[in-house]
Amino acid sequence: MVQKIGLISVLIFFVSTFIYLVSMFSASDLFSGQLMIFFSIILPIIGFMLAFKARGVLKKVGIIGNFAVLFVAGFIPIVASLFWNTP
Repeated sequence: MVQKIGLISVLIFFVSTFIYLVSMFSASDLFSGQLMIFFSIILPIIGFMLAFKARGVLKKVGIIGNFAVLFVAGFIPIVASLFWNTP
């Protein structure tokens, strides 16, 4: 059971990374805004929490990978909007 949770966490990491990268490099919108928020912020948060229940390498990959996606897709845009001073 613990290995399945770790595998789900890593799978969430790969899915959210793939969708985020494809949406960044595509010419048109891949999904609507709410669905992209789900794939790039909500899904990595779920994967991050699931990773703490896993063991071994899957735990490390799940924690680091989901945090990286969350950092790039969530934290950096929020902090950048705080320092954006052009009207």
